[in-house]
Amino acid sequence: MPAQKVAVEIITAVQKKDQILIPGYEETYKAVIERNREDSHEFGINSYDYKIAGNRLTEKLQIKIGYMSGTFDLFHIGHLNMLKKAKQYCDYLVVGVHKDASHKNKTVFIPLEKRMEIVRSVRYVDEVIVSLPEDSDVREIIPYNYLFVGSDYKGTERFQRYEEQFSKLDDVEIVYFPYTKSTSSTQLRSAISQDNK
Repeated sequence: MPAQKVAVEIITAVQKKDQILIPGYEETYKAVIERNREDSHEFGINSYDYKIAGNRLTEKLQIKIGYMSGTFDLFHIGHLNMLKKAKQYCDYLVVGVHKDASHKNKTVFIPLEKRMEIVRSVRYVDEVIVSLPEDSDVREIIPYNYLFVGSDYKGTERFQRYEEQFSKLDDVEIVYFPYTKSTSSTQLRSAISQDNK
């Protein structure tokens, strides 16, 4: 459909204060919607046959799944921004929450179940699990396409190993997000410790 025709349709709809606009509805979508309304079962079979005839049927999962893990203790704006950014890459975002912060030689302030509930309540998150020691092992349970992590992990032995492992696969990518300097759990812990002194 030429851009000028679409522009005219949009302007006309705005002037008429239409709440729904489907450009090209009459010539493209109307007949399809009516066929579906008349016999949705037959329509589904025809659509399936059409995909087979056009060699467009695939067994491959059509949605993109993302995975991120973290402790999410003292939840802050940096956590929220990372989750929001991760969701922009994928259709379904799974977040693994660490049982504790022993891998960083730190203690957590908030118990695991409460941290999971906080993360679960964020609108960008579709599923929350208890993380595994290795993010690569999660892929055997959840076939994610993106592994999201802070840029401070880039170049570490662990993520070099992941990069090597994932380079053999064509459907997974590690996405490094810039480390949040303005707010971090480490800074919050330090502030709490200072206040307690």
